[in-house]
Amino acid sequence: MSLGFWAQAGFNVTKEFSIWALYGQQTPDEDDAKAAQFARLENKTTNVIAQYRDGGYGVSAEWINFKTEN
Repeated sequence: MSLGFWAQAGFNVTKEFSIWALYGQQTPDEDDAKAAQFARLENKTTNVIAQYRDGGYGVSAEWINFKTEN
């Protein structure tokens, strides 16, 4: 059996500026993964976004990190 989850949270600092964060992780059953000859044993995703919106326009900066354990 595989186990995984995602969590996301955001906060409006001002009317125009917000910060968002996302974290996700997936871990397949190690015995099943090895039997199927998978190289991947765990995935982790981390994402942080700073966003500025004004009217119908917006701009954002994003940092994302993927980590895979073999």
